[in-house]
This record gives sequence, C-alpha cells and structure tokens, in this order.
Amino acid sequence: MSSPSLPLAAFTLTLTLLAALPASAGFPIPDHVVYGTIAFDNRAVTRADSDVFIEARRSPNGPVLASYHMGTLPRLGDFLYELRLELEESPAESPRAFLLGQSVFLTVRNTRGIQFQTTHVLTDSGVAQRLDFGTSIDTQNDGVPDGWQLASLGTTTSNLGSDPDGDHATDAAEYTAGTGPRDASDAFRLGLQRDGADLLVTLRALAATGTGYEGRQRFYALEVASDPVAGPWQVVENHNRIPGNNQLLTYRQPAGTEGPRFYRARVWLESP
Repeated sequence: MSSPSLPLAAFTLTLTLLAALPASAGFPIPDHVVYGTIAFDNRAVTRADSDVFIEARRSPNGPVLASYHMGTLPRLGDFLYELRLELEESPAESPRAFLLGQSVFLTVRNTRGIQFQTTHVLTDSGVAQRLDFGTSIDTQNDGVPDGWQLASLGTTTSNLGSDPDGDHATDAAEYTAGTGPRDASDAFRLGLQRDGADLLVTLRALAATGTGYEGRQRFYALEVASDPVAGPWQVVENHNRIPGNNQLLTYRQPAGTEGPRFYRARVWLESP
C-alpha cells in the first residue's frame, strides 16, 4: 500500500516557503531607547525649547537615522527627551535600523549649532537607558539634581526629607551616600567585627558615578569618641577626606585599647 501523500505535500510546501525568504532579510527586534535631561550653561532645556533636537547617526557626519524634537511628547513632561532607536538582527535590511553592539553617534543641537556630541553603545534591545547632556540640573533648588530624582524616585516633586524605605536615612541623605532610597538593605552603615583581639571597623566608600553625580566627588571620614552623646568626636588618624572609589575602608582598633570607643562615619559630596 502506498503512503498517504499529505505529509509529502506539506513538507514540499515548507521548503518552498523557506526558499522564498530573502537571504539578507533583517528581523526587527525591540527598540533601544535613550532618554534623559539636557542643560545648556547650567540652564535646564525644557519642552519650550523647540529649537533643540537630539539626533542619532552611524557616523559623525552621516545621515540622521533617528531624532527627537524637544516638546514632541507631552507625556515626558517639561525636561525629558526620548530617542527611540530601531534595531534589527544582522544583517539589517531597514536603512534606519541599527545592530546590537554598534556605536551610535548622538548629537544635541539647536539654532546655535551643535552643543553636545557623544557615542552610545547599543548593548541590548528592549531597554531604556538614561543619558543626560550637560551639568545635572536642579529645577526645585532642593540640593538634589533632577536626574537622580527621576532615576531613583520617578519624580522631582517628592519630599526629600522622607524615609520611605525605613532605613533611618532621608532621600536627600541617600543621594549624598549613594544608596538606594527604596531599598532598606542598601544603607550607609559601618561594619564591626573581631579579628582575634582586634576590632575591625569597615566602610564601603562608593564612587560618585551615574546620573545626578556629574562633576561631583564623594568623600568619607571616620570619627571616634568615648561617649556617643557628649563626644568629643575626633577624626581617626589617616581617615579624613578619603575619596570614594568603590573600595573597602578598614580601620583596625588594636587590642588593649583603654575605655569604650564609639565610631561613626561622615560622607559628603564636593564639586570642583
């Protein structure tokens, strides 16, 4: 008995469809989005600055493949831009599509000409990465840049004196320390442990990097007192104004130190 013809016909049809696909077709994948704030001469660029454009190119002098005109999307509010970059799997078919791993040349310009130029690597699809141009702005004059507030709190109008994660540090203090304002486990604390008869006092000294810390540097100091209320607090020798560089600071209190000792750390930000 001969076998049924349907499986053979279906197999033949499948081959025909595959053969009809162009060998060079690029398949679309989710866009890569860049967003952030812009400042010219320490002044925030807003949606009212309708002469400001953010543009993406393959090369510095190449054609514009994606752009955003300030004020185009009301949902972004007064200060944010959003640049959506089309992606395809290699090889790309669309003349406007980029490939993952490519470097994109970003330009911010207005009627006075080009104000900023930088490169941005497309490390992943379907993500939104923040990129601010110019010095971080502080439209509320509350001491914490808008960029950090938007990235960490989702708004620039929250009460920075509050402590929503309950770690006994206000949002303003979390900005200074570089800790997460919504994560109680991420807090500015000293570590204490015994090493034989010695006491080790440790502190993670974070670098001031990321959104909201442009042009700033973080410093630390370790202080000691015999009474936590009356003090007097004194800086531990060689532990004052230490630049944060994501290192672990360690102070060893020798065995046999007389009397009680209490330790505390200070952290602050400085601009050049």
